[in-house]
Amino acid sequence: MKAIFHSLLFVLLMLSTNCNSDRTNNIAQTLFVPSDVQVFNAKTTTTGSEYLKSVNVLPFRIYTLVNAYCSCCVDDIRKCNQLSLELKDYKSVAVVPVCYSHDNFELLKFLFESDTLKNIFIPLILDNTDAFRKKNAPLIDSKEKFTVLTNGDNKILAIGNPYDNEADKNKFLNLIKEATISKL
Repeated sequence: MKAIFHSLLFVLLMLSTNCNSDRTNNIAQTLFVPSDVQVFNAKTTTTGSEYLKSVNVLPFRIYTLVNAYCSCCVDDIRKCNQLSLELKDYKSVAVVPVCYSHDNFELLKFLFESDTLKNIFIPLILDNTDAFRKKNAPLIDSKEKFTVLTNGDNKILAIGNPYDNEADKNKFLNLIKEATISKL
């Protein structure tokens, strides 16, 4: 019985090690960002291509994948908005929520129209073709959670959850600060 337990423990340890190393190996890969997207926010009139051009001049971006047809996942938009507000003094970083949906973004539109998301000021990228999620599939975890910090060339600098994990948030901020200081 002990031998079975030890064998099972060993297998679980090996699997967890492999999962962590896979996420580490994704650092320095290039993130795919589709150009054929819409920008949605009641407070902006920017088109998708105009918004992406304005974001692409910044040296850092935090991209977050958001499931816009899941009412629980839409809370991620609030978290993106909050992080964007926290980072407003950093002129070198943009928080970019990339939304995908199987309901043509009807839930998202309803939440804005009903003022449930009335305090959201960050523009949302609507990926109508689901290209972001499909092209970056190897990087996305099994729960469809995905947030990365990239540089100006969309090279991945860090993967994590800066919204719910303070260590990940500090990692993202430290990378931004280090790069900003080194350019001075």
